[in-house]
Amino acid sequence: KIQKNKENTEKVVLTKLPDEKGFFRDNIEWYDLDIRSGEDVNRVVSQAKADVIFDFEGQNSVGYSWKEPTETVDINISGTINLLNAVRDFSSHSRLIIGGSGEEYGGTDFSAIPLQEESTPHPNNIYGATKACQTMFAKLYHQAFGMDIIVVRAFYEISVLQDERFAVPNFCRQFAEMAAGEREATISAGNLNNSRDFTDARDLVRAFEAVAEKGRSGEVYNAARGEETTLLDIVRILEGLTGIHVTIKADADRFRPMDTPAVVADV
Repeated sequence: KIQKNKENTEKVVLTKLPDEKGFFRDNIEWYDLDIRSGEDVNRVVSQAKADVIFDFEGQNSVGYSWKEPTETVDINISGTINLLNAVRDFSSHSRLIIGGSGEEYGGTDFSAIPLQEESTPHPNNIYGATKACQTMFAKLYHQAFGMDIIVVRAFYEISVLQDERFAVPNFCRQFAEMAAGEREATISAGNLNNSRDFTDARDLVRAFEAVAEKGRSGEVYNAARGEETTLLDIVRILEGLTGIHVTIKADADRFRPMDTPAVVADV
């Protein structure tokens, strides 16, 4: 969340779960927040009085959503409704940037690739379904209450310190352990033939900033590279970086009940 103070300089207000640690800089304030608590959300939104709110809370693991669907719904849908209500009631001047996902498009016909914002969502996993529902609520609140809301559908972020539930950091960890002699040159993986539109988190941040400054209220925007990369390509890149040639071993826990063969954004 970004706001202007009396000196007209930017101040950043961040939220975190109560049991998480924050990092401290002079222009940053931290609030403890569980998005599932309407009371918590009302308190933070009413105190922050932000000009722009970036809503990226969420349970964002596809694999975890299959294991914990109720928790995923509580966070991604109920949490978003809590935020929409709080902004409407306590900070109606705010521009709200909702973090959507390329998973909303799901099992779209291959003829629709690259995916445009106008492409019809066909989510084929629980996470994607909750994000598509989130977008629907954002549009409803924009239309019904005149709120300044924009949805940014981010595609497959990769970043330093990313949670190892996700494929790329998990592969990097496995290669690092091989390089350190802590494991054999065998990588455990799910379906490596799927292609995804991977984007560095720093580039996505620039996209979010551009949308916050120039985006049209009520619109949906894709944020991605617009290039297709398979997970097998990622493995080969890591082999080139480390000089380690690996044997690939199928990991049943990493295969999903339903999966999307290809996701590429039209940017």
